[in-house]
Amino acid sequence: LINQPVSFFQQHRILLIPGLIVAVLLITIIFILAFSVSRIRKTRNELARSEEKYRGLFATILDGLILVDPESRAFIEVNPAICRMTGYTTEEMSSLRVEDMHPEESFPHVLAQFEKQMSGAITLAPDLPVKRKDGEVFYADVHAIPLQIYGRPMFLGVFRDVTERKMAEDLLRESEQRHREYILNAPYGVFVTDEHGYYQQVNPAACHLTGYSESELLAMSIADILAEEALENGLRLFQKVVQAGKSQGAHCCRTKSGERRWWMITACKVSDARILGFCEDITERKQFEAALLESEARIRAITESANDAIVMTDQRGLVSYWNPAAERIFGYKAEEVLGIDLHHLITPKRYHDAINADFPKFQQTGEGAALNVPLEMEARHKNGHEISVELSLSALHHHDGWHTVGIARNITERKQAEEERKQLQAQLVQAQKMEAIGTLAGGIAHDFNNILGAILGYTEIAIDSIAPDSIAINYLDKVMEASRRAAGLVKQILAFSRQTDTERVVLQPALIVKEVIKLLRPSLPSTITIRRQIDTAVKPILADPTQLHQILMNLCTNAYHAMEQTGGILEITLKDCERSLQELPHQLQVHPGEFVQLSVGDSGPGIAPEIRDKIFEPYFTTKEVGKGTGMGLAIVHGIVTGYGGFVTCESERGRGTVFHQTS
Repeated sequence: LINQPVSFFQQHRILLIPGLIVAVLLITIIFILAFSVSRIRKTRNELARSEEKYRGLFATILDGLILVDPESRAFIEVNPAICRMTGYTTEEMSSLRVEDMHPEESFPHVLAQFEKQMSGAITLAPDLPVKRKDGEVFYADVHAIPLQIYGRPMFLGVFRDVTERKMAEDLLRESEQRHREYILNAPYGVFVTDEHGYYQQVNPAACHLTGYSESELLAMSIADILAEEALENGLRLFQKVVQAGKSQGAHCCRTKSGERRWWMITACKVSDARILGFCEDITERKQFEAALLESEARIRAITESANDAIVMTDQRGLVSYWNPAAERIFGYKAEEVLGIDLHHLITPKRYHDAINADFPKFQQTGEGAALNVPLEMEARHKNGHEISVELSLSALHHHDGWHTVGIARNITERKQAEEERKQLQAQLVQAQKMEAIGTLAGGIAHDFNNILGAILGYTEIAIDSIAPDSIAINYLDKVMEASRRAAGLVKQILAFSRQTDTERVVLQPALIVKEVIKLLRPSLPSTITIRRQIDTAVKPILADPTQLHQILMNLCTNAYHAMEQTGGILEITLKDCERSLQELPHQLQVHPGEFVQLSVGDSGPGIAPEIRDKIFEPYFTTKEVGKGTGMGLAIVHGIVTGYGGFVTCESERGRGTVFHQTS
């Protein structure tokens, strides 16, 4: 044909045109078929991919999926999630129907829901009970979605496990019911108001507190309940609740009867238009608090005005309270001692061992003695000196342990007064004893003086009656000498007993003292040095010169005897002095004023403390037999006290003795 196209076309032109048309049609059909096959293959691939995606989604979705035949209610297909929820395998699920998945008592509800699904609309069955394979029941929200698959109507059931939500809702409803019952039966008032304070809801306790009925309260506001004096503050706090959300405070309120009561009101904002409040009657507590404050004020007034130190320590022994009297007694301000260990602050060291031994037990149990010392003890003042205190302790139990309350009274002056009283008592006894002895000695001396008068008289007659050259004259002279010495002793005894008349004249004591020193010097050994401090300007005194001479001689003789073996210094001092009442605390019948003081001291061995109180007693002596009568200091004491003065002695073993006669 190629080689002969024209001839062929010419020969067969009648048949060629229909053939071409057929060929074109065939080619077109072939092309269309090829394109259709390609489209079908592409559509099939897309469908396979879509089905694969559906299968993957169906298998991995967390909600349970069941494809249901609406006529038989049989399960056509299920996903793994519904198997996990129910405990069935896929094969087991394929043999189940809708009724098999629910408890028997819920069948009517399930069937009613299924009938709704038959209408073709998407439905939701909330909280539907579903039975597991083991018989347990869980709750699910079930969505039923109508589908058309291969021309067949079906339903896709979507199960979402809401068991926990259902339990939470049940618990919430139960809790709300309990709270509702609790509020209704609460012992304190509960109320709900709007943002303007008008009551919207009240419980029976609120009605009981106010005295109003529920209907009466619901027609009232908070302002109608508050007392006049509490109105402004109460409304201000209510506005605080509206703005800030909560508030609490004690308010004075008025009941229906007009009685004023104190309520503790706690309010909080639960919504923009609702305020929830709780009120409790605290009237008795307020009254108790007021009484407690009054009691505390009284106790504070008592403790702060007390003359005794009142101190409190905590369980560690640290000061927690320190009243003004403690400041005066111990010298420390309260701010100096609070939180400080009390015992080591004001207690002398000699008590520390006893405190450390006994006080811990007292702190732990509140029992036993806190200090192993008498109630009267010494305490240390801030300036370092010791004072006498009378201490009493008691235990007070706190939540953190035993606390100690101590009351200390400064008894320093009382102790001094007691010591002075003892000394005065001793002096009184001594004076009474001296007076008794003086009376006795005076009586004896008078009788003895009468006897001596007879002895002296008859001796003088005897001397005159015998020859001058008689040997008896010497004996009688010895009798006369002894009798005169005895008469001198009697005179001393009478002077001691103050039963003889003395002639007092105005004299210059310095002259008498100097005269006695001149007479005394030759009789003293050279080992004794006389040191004198004589104030020649000493004021004149009214005294008997003989008695003054006798005083000085007796004191100097005693000093000489004290230094006779070792030698030493005899110091004689004469001066004016003035004594106040405080400087004469232990002297009887002596008035303060101006005095002349004559002092005689020695550097001898001193006087033993145990005999110092006896040295002024008549006939008491420490000298050897024949060296003293024991009357010297007794006579000095008698003469000086007769002049309205007093005699004192200062002596220390090994450091000598000084006698001061002040009159």
